[in-house]
Amino acid sequence: MKKQGIFYRFLKTRWVPFIILLACISESCNRKDTSSAEEELISAGRPESYQENDTIAFDPLPENLLLWINYYQQFDTAFNRQNFKASGVTVHLDSMEDATTGDLSLMENFFPLFSFSPDSSQIIDFWSYNQLIEINKAGEHLVIGGDPDQEVVWINKKTGVKKQLMYNGPLQIVETADWINDQSFILGLINVDETNTSWTPEILLFNLTDSTFTNFRLQKNLPADKLALSGADFTNFWLKRKNYKRG
Repeated sequence: MKKQGIFYRFLKTRWVPFIILLACISESCNRKDTSSAEEELISAGRPESYQENDTIAFDPLPENLLLWINYYQQFDTAFNRQNFKASGVTVHLDSMEDATTGDLSLMENFFPLFSFSPDSSQIIDFWSYNQLIEINKAGEHLVIGGDPDQEVVWINKKTGVKKQLMYNGPLQIVETADWINDQSFILGLINVDETNTSWTPEILLFNLTDSTFTNFRLQKNLPADKLALSGADFTNFWLKRKNYKRG
């Protein structure tokens, strides 16, 4: 017992300060790594960080965007992140119009289809415009209605403010949305040419801190007939993934 006591005192006096020093260094390195990762994410979420022909800097890609890219890639291998190139143009958003979306408290059945910010205080909604969700006798969620036009809405849950980000006609449709952090989000959309013969996919990056956005466009137009013959329909695919279906 006496020897153990001496050995214990030796460790306490000689090694504990060293151990504490190592712990402090480790904690400091962890803080630096975390801080660096956060700074990189913030930078990647700023439109002005991108020059012409840059690719998206997020790694890994946000979940919904990755799903969107992987889905279309099975029909055309050119549909990949490396082929989405930045325009290099940063645009300042004008003052946004109030959105037409209804009372958020009555839209809970839409919530699984919305994209929420990491702190859950903000929402991107491109689903509720002129659509309803009904639950049938089997308990299935059915998306009812629809419109050739689409309203894309930013909602601040804390203040109740609802602003229109985009109002799209039948030749443009947003199919996916992700938040990068509480200030930045992205939209994945399809542009259809007037003859409905080709699609041009695009990714838009928005930053609310300075009200800017930029775009990344796929460097290849996809033939609409090829996608139609293949049955490519990301919207229905995504609804099924969320256990929803068209009514």
